[in-house]
Amino acid sequence: MSIPTSAFQLAFYLALLVPGVVYAAARVRLRGPRAADGSVGARILEAIVASSIFDAIYGIVLADVAAQIIADPVAFAADKPRLALTIFLLGGVVVPYVTAWVAYGDVPMLRRPSSWIRETVRPKLTASQQASDTATAWDFANKSAVAGWVRVRLAEGTWVGGRFDQDSRFSTYPEERDIFLSQQWRLDESGQFLGPVEGSQGVWLAINDGHVVEWLHEEEG
Repeated sequence: MSIPTSAFQLAFYLALLVPGVVYAAARVRLRGPRAADGSVGARILEAIVASSIFDAIYGIVLADVAAQIIADPVAFAADKPRLALTIFLLGGVVVPYVTAWVAYGDVPMLRRPSSWIRETVRPKLTASQQASDTATAWDFANKSAVAGWVRVRLAEGTWVGGRFDQDSRFSTYPEERDIFLSQQWRLDESGQFLGPVEGSQGVWLAINDGHVVEWLHEEEG
């Protein structure tokens, strides 16, 4: 492979990194960020490694075409522009995104094969590793919670809480911890739910270090 001497050749070599960039971006979108995603260097390294794997697979599957592209990418694109654009679209965007979607997406028809892929291809994790693989304990707790109730004891001892369901939201790493509950309820001094706040359209809370957050099942409300 020759050293790029033109803008087109440089663009070609940069295009080799596109599969990894798309895969990494799709993974973050589908799975959520990890602690390592806060490092630009780690994300660049992940994109390079993923691109190398995708490009190697493409080279094996499309050996003859790959040889023509590597020999003279400018001539190949000029002689076969439609094929070159198709390869870029499928290999650079579609295949990496679908791969991330199958591995990390929550699609009913793919849930079973996706689980098999994760169990077979990805390394087995202990319980502690599974927790640490999530960016923070806050992310892990919220993503593991089911519809029910949340109550927060503020630093001065006051309780605030309400419904936690599909209309509720919570922050994810690297954003600061906060939570939106779709309906606010009144709580007594011991944290017991008394009843919904009249006219409530939800309550937003910024979670600070002095707060205690509890997730409760349906029967606790």
